[in-house]
Amino acid sequence: MSKSSSVRLQSEKDSVDGPTGFIRQKTLLKDHAPFSASTLWRLVRAGRFPKPLKLASNVTAWAASDVREWERNPEAFGVKQIKGRTR
Repeated sequence: MSKSSSVRLQSEKDSVDGPTGFIRQKTLLKDHAPFSASTLWRLVRAGRFPKPLKLASNVTAWAASDVREWERNPEAFGVKQIKGRTR
């Protein structure tokens, strides 16, 4: 098994809360986000969806834990907390 295969298998391994590792845009839009790529990037720019990570020069992905957090409560994601109040 090559090193890249073992890394891929590790990132797709399931934990108690779901997959760990990273989610690429195609999979994100297919399985997690009920909107288009344009809307995804608009939400990222507005701070209403997690920012992706640059894993390599041509590889961008989202941390699975960040996506799960957004899935649990999308309305509250990106809302700033200031002394017990939301803004």
